[in-house]
Parts: sequence; structure tokens; C-alpha cells
Amino acid sequence: MRFCWGLLVATATVLLAGCNTIEHRSESLPKKSLPNFSQAVELQPKVLWASNEGKGAAGKDAKLNLGITATTVVSADTKGELRAQDRNSGRVIWTVKTQSILLGTRDAKVLAYRLQDGALLWQVPVSGEVLAAPKGNHQVAYVNTLNGSIIALSLEDGRQLWCHSLHMPSIVLRKNSSPVIAANRVIAGFPNGRLLALQSSDGLVNWEHELSIPKGRSDIQRMSDISADPVVSNGIVYAVGYQGRLAALSLTTGEPIWEKDLSSYAGLSVSENVLFVSDSNGHIWAVSKQSGQTLWEQPILEGRLLTKPVLWGDRFVVGDNDGYLHWFSKADGQYLTRVQLDGKGIETAPILMDNTLYALGKGGKIAVYTLDTISKDRISKKDIASSQEGIISQKAAAEQ
Repeated sequence: MRFCWGLLVATATVLLAGCNTIEHRSESLPKKSLPNFSQAVELQPKVLWASNEGKGAAGKDAKLNLGITATTVVSADTKGELRAQDRNSGRVIWTVKTQSILLGTRDAKVLAYRLQDGALLWQVPVSGEVLAAPKGNHQVAYVNTLNGSIIALSLEDGRQLWCHSLHMPSIVLRKNSSPVIAANRVIAGFPNGRLLALQSSDGLVNWEHELSIPKGRSDIQRMSDISADPVVSNGIVYAVGYQGRLAALSLTTGEPIWEKDLSSYAGLSVSENVLFVSDSNGHIWAVSKQSGQTLWEQPILEGRLLTKPVLWGDRFVVGDNDGYLHWFSKADGQYLTRVQLDGKGIETAPILMDNTLYALGKGGKIAVYTLDTISKDRISKKDIASSQEGIISQKAAAEQ
């Protein structure tokens, strides 16, 4: 372990992260044309309120997140404005203008704001980039940095409690994952393809697993970042790497229960029995939690940069780089409906809270959705065929 001098970002109550000039490595696959729907479909997203107060990424390709509490939605933009809005109505409660909210390698800072009025509580200079939202509790925030460091800091005053660092490759995706806190451990993925479990009290390594093994001759071919957030469910860690594997690991020992070749930078969501994963090619997978066996694969959004799936009842929703939100059936991957939130794209997965979906576009637009159900599913036969085209069932997958 080497000493790290302040590489972190946090806010006191709502945790957000943003970064200037983030690079993405898009896949070379062309986008598939989106299918047309008949005029009447069963699923109809309904907008409760929408807002376009902020500037969003403002063309800087920055990853920004929403912070949501019981009463408030907090957002930031790359023009340096932090904003709190009423969760039920979208009414602006307060705004704070600060150039320091931009995070970078040369002039980065850590800022903590009071949620009630946006007052600055403390700020800490940093020496590197933070591309993923910190996670923690009311006392400590844990932060994953692009240069391979996990840092714990006190939310009271921003002082560093401990830091653990790994050596990083020369070329990375510049898309970090957020750490996960479970059973007194901090589970974190790194750009070198390693997944670590650290003791939350002191940062000592509990276990380590190589999820993505670098392959190929060039640095780009050997990219093996874990940029998707791990998920912990019933004592099992589920994680996926870019140009690597999807795996189920024991939370206590890190021993693999099963592993499956699958590349993703967006991430996964976990239901009772199934994992839902957006892969690097824009395909969506349903995988058995118990065995890792493919249940179905949906390629209809191939060539699009997808967010991770967000589960919503018996459906799930993903965002894409054209700013669409797409709804699918969890049971078989059938494409149900879509709406366009922001023509400048969607970078981060929407957030589901109290059966309501909160989504943020790269242009700064926020929209809040509920779902209306209209009669029986009336997607035309042609569109059903289109939405099902190329879906690989469990049986078909087993035959391959």
C-alpha cells in the first residue's frame, strides 16, 4: 500500500461525481435501426415533471449523476452549477455557482455541501480524477479514483482515513465504478481488471480476484477495466469486466462460484433469480444467478452505448447515447416501448425510487416517469418479430 494524498470527491449528504473531458471507447458496430411501434401499446411512460434548468455536460462528454433523497433531487452541470429541486414538483429550491465542481487531474477539488441550502461545508484539494459517485454511510465516504486508489474520508471534515492503491495500466476506459459496502467490506473494481474486497475500517485487503485478464498485443486490445459497479446479493458478489468476464464470487472469501465470458462497461442489475447485463456491443443479457447460464440475449440495440438495466416490476429500462429510454420484458427480452429524454444522450442509468423513475440526460434535462398500462400489448406482429429478432433463448444458447 502506498500513501495517497487526497484523491476523492464527496458531498455531505448527496453523493455526486463529475469529470471534465472523459473519453469513451465506442464499439465499431453500426447502430441498428429502432423498430416502429403501432399506435397503441400496453406500456405508456407518463412524465410527472421535467426540467431543463441545467447545462448538463455542455458538450464536454462528462458523466454526471443525480442525487435523490426523500424530498430532493440534486444535480450538477459542467458550467459549475449545483442545483436542488423538489422531488415531487421539480421546483428549484436552491442553486450554487462554483467553478470548483469540475473535477480534473490538475485543478480538482473535493466539495461538501449542506443539502438544506447548498452552503459549502468544506473542500479538499485533490491530485486526480474521480469518475464515479462515492458510496458510504453518514460518517465515511469511500471513493474510487481513476488512477487505482480507494480512499476513505470523513464526511465531517473531509480528512482522509485510509487509502489503498494499485498499479494501473497506461491506457484505461476512463469510466470508473463506484465501490459497494457490504458486511464491513468495501468491494471495488479497478482499471487493471482486479476486484478487491477491503476492510472498511482500515483498508486492508480481505481478498482479490482477477476478473478481466489483459489479452492481445496492443494496449487497447489489453484494456481490462472494471468500470461497472459490483452488486452484492445474499452473500454473493456479482461483477463484470470490460473485455473480461461476468462472475459470481463469495463475499467472504472471493472464491468464484461461476464465471462467464462477457464484456461490459455499463453494468448489471440483480433480480431474485436472474442477472440483467448490458454488454459492450449494446446487447442485453438475462443470465441465471445460480449457474451463469444464458436465459436470453436481446441484440436489438446493438451499436448503442447503453446504461445498465434498471429493474422495474416485471420490466426493465435502459438508456442509450441517443437519449432514448427503452423498456423491455424481464421474462423474455421483448421490446415494449421507448421515449426520448434528451437528444444529447444518456450517460448514467436512471434511478428508480418509490415506483418512480428519475432520469438525467447529458444536455441537463431531468424527467420523472411513472407507467400507465393501456389495454393488452398491441405491438404489431411485424414489430414483435422485429423486437424478438436475434434473441437467443436458453435452449438455443445450449445448442451453440
